Amino acid sequence: GDAPGSIPIRGGQIVIEQDSQVLAENQSPVPADPAEPGPGAISIDASESLVVDHSLLLVDSSGAGNAGTIHITSPEVTFQNGPGLFHDFRDPTDPRNQSRRVEVGASAVASGSGAGGRIEIEAEKSLTLQKGASMSAGSFGIYPSAATGDGGSIRIEAGSLEVLDRSNLTAGAFRSEGN
Repeated sequence: GDAPGSIPIRGGQIVIEQDSQVLAENQSPVPADPAEPGPGAISIDASESLVVDHSLLLVDSSGAGNAGTIHITSPEVTFQNGPGLFHDFRDPTDPRNQSRRVEVGASAVASGSGAGGRIEIEAEKSLTLQKGASMSAGSFGIYPSAATGDGGSIRIEAGSLEVLDRSNLTAGAFRSEGN
């Protein structure tokens, strides 16, 4: 059986679309060991393909607990149709430059004192992020507050990787006292 707090999804062609969300959030006030992943987990095993279209896979933590793990195994994986990365270097005070939650894609972020989570993708043929999709694992303070946990990690094993059209991959600590 699967661990408590986990969401296993198995199939051939899996499509998550139309502003759908698969959430395994951790809002625990209990501090966690930074070396251990949080209890929330999403595991997707698609024998043919996975498409996440204008939708979100999320294992974030907003309390003292750690963010969880997203693990995906599929020959072809595509994340698409999000708001994209915005940055205006001329005006760093523009509110669009502030850190924000991932809205479309995959998120394993801690915004409290817990550590960032893990995103692990095994895509034998290809992994594509396009049209403004995001993938983020880390410890990110949400303006104006700072986070205190360590950053997360993204591990990708793919035949090819494409990050296109304002899409982004982010792992680390931003507005955080962690590493």
